Amino acid sequence: MPERLRYLPAGSDALLVELEDLETTLTLLDALQAERPERVVELIPAARTLLVRFDARVINGLLCLTPLHASICPQKPSDME
Repeated sequence: MPERLRYLPAGSDALLVELEDLETTLTLLDALQAERPERVVELIPAARTLLVRFDARVINGLLCLTPLHASICPQKPSDME
């Protein structure tokens, strides 16, 4: 997995995760589909990004991805952009 993920807000109910390449994007997509974080409602992959839509009425986007991020990336959550 990538050494660093970049999280970008995409409206009030989504995050765009920017990755290194298509292979990394598909790896993250597979991991999220295998263990979908609670309240994630849709995953939309592209070449170097993954749009993660979540139920904003219930959870903050970064909170829904923090456990997965910790398991796939060596840096601490405070290192997230």
